[in-house]
Amino acid sequence: MVGDDGPACAAGASTAQGNPESGWSRLTTGGCPFWNRDLDWAGDSLVAQISDSLRAVAAGRGLEFLGLRDTLQSREVCATAASLSDGAPSPTTSEWTRFLVSGVGQGDLQESFHPNAYAERGLGRCPCSGPRRPGASRVAIRPGSPTRR
Repeated sequence: MVGDDGPACAAGASTAQGNPESGWSRLTTGGCPFWNRDLDWAGDSLVAQISDSLRAVAAGRGLEFLGLRDTLQSREVCATAASLSDGAPSPTTSEWTRFLVSGVGQGDLQESFHPNAYAERGLGRCPCSGPRRPGASRVAIRPGSPTRR
């Protein structure tokens, strides 16, 4: 059996669109409604703590662990390399994460910050994409074919 964590769904401040942080311009110009400090806390602290806790549980139960937290790198919400879908999403240019959902529009509220259909497609291919290198536990998905690292 294999245990896993979930992918980080928001970009870190260093790769966030919509800089600088001032008023509503970050949201209206870059489409990112979060401040750098919050993005860094979520990516560097919150996601890391959740991932480390799940890794420890898997190890305690003798399970192999597949670290997925970096799988959406450059496809997260607010990433400069990805764009918020304007109704015509693209697997190569759009974010692969559901945005902060208010319950009106892009799905149910509980789907906020979860992988969308493009990410799920990539994640579905990933564990089956070939043998793992010894010691490899982190996976990165890029548009096209998934790679392991």
